[in-house]
Amino acid sequence: CALLLSPVSAQEGGAAVPADRPADRPADRAAAEPGKSGEPVVLPKVVVTATRTEKDPFAVPAIVELLDRDNLRDRRVVRTLPEALEEIPGVMVQKTSYGQGSPYLRGFTGFRTLMLIDGIRLNNSVFRDGPNQYFNTVDPFSIDRLEVVKGPGSVLYGSDAIGGTVHALTRGPDRDDESGFHWERRLYYRYASAEHSHIARAEVSGPLGEDLGVFLGLTGKDFGDLAGGREVGRQRKTGYHEGAADFKLDYRLGPGEKIIFAHQRVDQDDAWRTHRTVYGISWEGTAVGNERKHVFDQDRDLTYLQYHAYDLGGLVDAIRASVSYQGQYERQARVRSDGRADNQGVSVRTTGAWIQLESPSAVGRWTWGGDFYFDNVNSFNRRYDASGGFLGRAIQGPVADDAHYALAGVFAQDEIPVTERLDLILGGRCTYARVSAHDVADPQTGARISLKNLAGDPRDNETLVTRRRARNPY
Repeated sequence: CALLLSPVSAQEGGAAVPADRPADRPADRAAAEPGKSGEPVVLPKVVVTATRTEKDPFAVPAIVELLDRDNLRDRRVVRTLPEALEEIPGVMVQKTSYGQGSPYLRGFTGFRTLMLIDGIRLNNSVFRDGPNQYFNTVDPFSIDRLEVVKGPGSVLYGSDAIGGTVHALTRGPDRDDESGFHWERRLYYRYASAEHSHIARAEVSGPLGEDLGVFLGLTGKDFGDLAGGREVGRQRKTGYHEGAADFKLDYRLGPGEKIIFAHQRVDQDDAWRTHRTVYGISWEGTAVGNERKHVFDQDRDLTYLQYHAYDLGGLVDAIRASVSYQGQYERQARVRSDGRADNQGVSVRTTGAWIQLESPSAVGRWTWGGDFYFDNVNSFNRRYDASGGFLGRAIQGPVADDAHYALAGVFAQDEIPVTERLDLILGGRCTYARVSAHDVADPQTGARISLKNLAGDPRDNETLVTRRRARNPY
């Protein structure tokens, strides 16, 4: 049983425009003009992820699913981003726990599926090849539109888009060409009895001047223990807490030109991996875990500045550029069956930049550009005896400590109309990756390994790998 109250809102102004399509583009100005009845005209749906340019969903050479904010909030009444993908044909979502979820696109998950937020990569160098929990750090209530591209997108986005790409385009100030920015206030509340959960969302959007608009959203989530039915009963240690905030400024420089500054934060606390603990429940003969505690906390911060310019009319007709800083943090607290405990975690701070340009040509339209991301990775693992006494620090946490990872790529794509019903798309990408790591434990011997400035696979650079025995076994 669920109770949904939405929307409780007040607004002024005319037609809504998708977040990535500024209303001051000529096509949008025509579409946004009210008809004779005074009703706003609804803009046609477009997708930008499959080809990095605006296309009708039917015209793109890929299987694309499009979910708007009304679909996510009011029809599907989603709890998390992974759950928003569950009903899409060809997508399967794996949940290690109630606070985690990992989608499979075309049979791939982990680092073989790519998650973008306003064009910025969520994926980083610590993503596992199997299911992971990072998609849960994107608040579905901050999303204006969700585009899911099933199938390879490696030319435009890199090798981790082999299974597919999920692109979240987030909410921003509402604006139309007739009245500019307009005020909107919205409250949202969701209650579900099966999980004793409460989700509340408050948003405010409006002008701070003739050309400047602001958007602010706050989300609070409190999930209780999940009820599994008459025979299963209440599943202990499945609930958790989460808070999220998103902020965006949109400044119009001129017709078809704007700057966007945004910040997002998600904080998830006490998400248990119950199946590994004594609180798990056997299902069809599955074994119950023996750990006394296995809890995850994870946070994500993203700050970015973007420049968008359209219909420039020169050699370069459109420009999109972005610089960003993103921090992802995860911490695990575990108590084993014998009382021994460990606290381990990873922090990844990513500096990113990308630029995309569109140029008309005699034989088609070029989309070209490049991207660069640099990860600064730190990890830790502290161990304790059954009485709480400190035993020491491990050489590393779940991944290498004091590590760096650089990823750069350039791409180009040409869309050539062959006939009225046939387009030829040619493209290519060149990617460069470099890793540097210190304080790495050999998985076989426990020795300390130092990896310095390795390009490609470290196993192909054995002469650059130096080993020395660890002074501390922890």
